Amino acid sequence: MSKTLSEPLRAYCLCKGLSLTLTAPPIHPSFMCHCTLCQRRVGAAFSSLSLFALKDIKWENATQTAHDNFPVPETYKFIPEYDLSTDGPVSSGLGQIECTRCGMGFAAWVPKYNAIGVLTSSFERFDKSDGEEKEGKIKGWDVVKPTAHIYYKFRMMDMKDGLKKYEEQPGGAEMQE
Repeated sequence: MSKTLSEPLRAYCLCKGLSLTLTAPPIHPSFMCHCTLCQRRVGAAFSSLSLFALKDIKWENATQTAHDNFPVPETYKFIPEYDLSTDGPVSSGLGQIECTRCGMGFAAWVPKYNAIGVLTSSFERFDKSDGEEKEGKIKGWDVVKPTAHIYYKFRMMDMKDGLKKYEEQPGGAEMQE
């Protein structure tokens, strides 16, 4: 990606038991995913993710390891994605990352890219001291703002936002608004 970070990005769960710093921009443009797994995982019509390489992620309080010796905090819980057709975990190793304290689904482990997809709602936000016009907005939004919809054929609602919409993944068939 061509975007750069002027300062590291931070993301965390509700209780901050899972807290990380990102030192480089996402490895792919961020997207809104309408696949049925994301819909079920986040309990919403879509999820919004930014995909970061493991080498660019630093967890606070990393006391154990996961995914081939990747340092993670004690509150890190990996839940394998479930395959409804086989009634077991998916073979790809894909799964959700949750906090063991607050239970928030925070990110997804994406072994295909050796990366973690951080939910954009988890990124640090400006507070009142940053001014009323910024309060509540995501810091680094220009870097993590979604640029497309994927798995749009499974959408629960139409999105009239001017972003590209792919039936499945980028590089495949595009859909019209």
